[in-house]
Amino acid sequence: MRRHNKDGADADQQPKNLMKNKLTQFTMVACATTAMIFTSCGKKDTVDSLSDEIVEQMNAMADAMSSVKDKESAEAAAKKIEEIGDEMEDIAKRMEALGDPSDEDKKLVTEKVEAAQKAMGEKMAKSGGEMATDPEAGKIMMEAMKKFGERMKETEKTMKKFETKED
Repeated sequence: MRRHNKDGADADQQPKNLMKNKLTQFTMVACATTAMIFTSCGKKDTVDSLSDEIVEQMNAMADAMSSVKDKESAEAAAKKIEEIGDEMEDIAKRMEALGDPSDEDKKLVTEKVEAAQKAMGEKMAKSGGEMATDPEAGKIMMEAMKKFGERMKETEKTMKKFETKED
């Protein structure tokens, strides 16, 4: 005699159907992941694409800094700043692999970075500076920025190579 659940479905088929659904979901995720990997592997780094990534990281830095309201948010921001440092180091290595930039490339990077710096400053000015009113948050952020600055000393050589010199 066949068992049925309260909906009238065959109870013996439920585990099979569940397994089939899970397998189908897994297959769809695997296909999507494979497609993303092959799509991203086909991308070639360019000065333009890497300068966009720099701007993205600068925006993330502004977001992290302006999110600080108290000790807990400062700790989260410090973690994000560490991740941004990882990304910036990776971008610098990839930029270095491009070789010597043309004058046009230098101009492109300089324009993008200067615009991002301006927007970053404006965003942080609007955030109000709650960090300054919480000594613990301020201490956490000072330490995070000190570590970030130390890490960026190595990338600075590469970044300067990709910017126009101002006389």
